Amino acid sequence: MVLARLEKEKLSAAERKKHIKQIEEDYREDLTEQLTERADILLNEKIRSTS
Repeated sequence: MVLARLEKEKLSAAERKKHIKQIEEDYREDLTEQLTERADILLNEKIRSTS
């Protein structure tokens, strides 16, 4: 879907690479945030269960 949009916009190869890199960075940041939140939840549950 994102790549299809890039194709329609007829971006240069360099622009396309830049867009894809930004999308990958955003995705990585989102995953990191989600994993951190879930790890915090699990840690809190572990602390509560051992208290």
